[in-house]
Amino acid sequence: MVVGIRTYLDTSRFCNIVINCISDYNNYCKKMITEFSKAVCVPELEILGRERGRLSDIRETYWLLLYENGFNYQEIGKLCGRTHATILSGIRRIRQLLESGDREITRIRELTKNIKR
Repeated sequence: MVVGIRTYLDTSRFCNIVINCISDYNNYCKKMITEFSKAVCVPELEILGRERGRLSDIRETYWLLLYENGFNYQEIGKLCGRTHATILSGIRRIRQLLESGDREITRIRELTKNIKR
């Protein structure tokens, strides 16, 4: 019986550690989207939404910011309701625009460059 209680306590501690990690992860994500949203003057829901056009550039720049702060494509996809392939494609597109000197993307990057995880 003592072994059973110890196993339960060990499992309980492990679960608390996992819950705390998830909570920290969610706090990082919430902080980043809030700061990004304020920097580009676009509501969070629009950044995370599905509207195309100029919002796609902003959204994909946000994905690049997440990627550069240690999130992988699958994690970004889960956070933003997209597949990892969509995230990969969007990040590639933004990188190409940055390399070609696109003014709008460069301006967004300048506004958001100090946002860290």
